Amino acid sequence: MKRLMFFVFVVLCSWDTTATADEYLLRVDAIGYLDKPVTEVAPKETVLRSIEVVVRPDTAFHSKVITGKQTLAVSGKLRPTDDGRFDVQIRHVYAVDTGITVATKDRGRESVVDGTTMQTGIKITVGDPLTLGCVGSTTREADKPARRSETRYVLSLTKHTPDTD
Repeated sequence: MKRLMFFVFVVLCSWDTTATADEYLLRVDAIGYLDKPVTEVAPKETVLRSIEVVVRPDTAFHSKVITGKQTLAVSGKLRPTDDGRFDVQIRHVYAVDTGITVATKDRGRESVVDGTTMQTGIKITVGDPLTLGCVGSTTREADKPARRSETRYVLSLTKHTPDTD
């Protein structure tokens, strides 16, 4: 009987800890512009795509969104540090099905996927966004002006408030 009571006590304590653990909203925004003419004035940047997930410290997280031929995914782990910040181990994937297929070894066909993948570890402060990286390209075709695309990936972490998020 004492063992059963002890077990029930442990379970109730763990539920209480889980219910009161701090939650944060982790978000990755792709900010930039696509296929704009190269000029002296930089084109206006917009949010091209975003993915967010509610995370808890010391717990793995994962989120995946598929829209048409595009897939966004983010996964990793958030750990508190002694200085009040968080260490984030993160993997971000953006993939687009190009509509092109190629032959495989077993005489089947496989879609060609284009996109970017980033994997890093970084320290972040709640409410202080950080740039994870930037991808840019310039294209030039004969008898046409050069065109530029640029995307910055910005990571932000905020306290999760379900009533306002």
